Formats: sequence, structure tokens, C-alpha cells
Amino acid sequence: MNSQFVKRLKSFSWRMGVALITFGFVWLTDNIGLLELPLWMQGVIALGLAEITKWWNVKMQSLGRGFFGGIRKKAEQ
Repeated sequence: MNSQFVKRLKSFSWRMGVALITFGFVWLTDNIGLLELPLWMQGVIALGLAEITKWWNVKMQSLGRGFFGGIRKKAEQ
């Protein structure tokens, strides 16, 4: 497969995962009565969190670290 396509697929998967986690969290809190957020606000929060985690991932990669700050092992060539 084309490497650009793979990168875009990984990026889409990452953002979709963060959005699903956010929607799940908001759904859970709505059902126990803590938050009363409209659907559009849930979407904005999900997109914002996705962008923040993407920025953090890029920053950690530029420092040679993993997402949670651990040092990445270089791939053997």
C-alpha cells in the first residue's frame, strides 16, 4: 500500500478513536445526570481532544519518545 495512504488511515483511526472515547464519556455522564451537553458541543469537544492528542503525539515523536513519554526503540534496519 501507498505509505501516504497508510499515514492518513492511521491518522483517521486515531481521531476516530479519540472521538469515540469522548462520546462514550459524555454519554456515560449524561446517563448519570452529571452533564447536559448538546450534541454539537460533544462533537466540538471530541474534535478538540483529537487535535490535542495528535499535537502531543507529534511533539513526543520529535523528541524520540512514545505517546506516554517512554523512549522509543529504533527499528532495526
